[in-house]
Amino acid sequence: MDTKDADQTLVASPQHNIAALLSERADDDSLALTWAGGTFTYRQLNLLTASARDWLLHRGVETGDRVALALPNVPAMVGLYYGA
Repeated sequence: MDTKDADQTLVASPQHNIAALLSERADDDSLALTWAGGTFTYRQLNLLTASARDWLLHRGVETGDRVALALPNVPAMVGLYYGA
């Protein structure tokens, strides 16, 4: 369950943190994502995310920068979203 901090801002509880889940399961070969054209395991999703992160860093995006994504609902969107 999500909670609210002192100023009433909604704060996600640790057990619902998707970034933590992806990190914890980075070497897991179980199914993480499925779409009409195929599937990704957590391991594949981690590799996609790392690749997107490296691509952004190589182009000068730094930690804390804001990144806008304008993509259709495709698997690369997930990698870029979590890689950013």
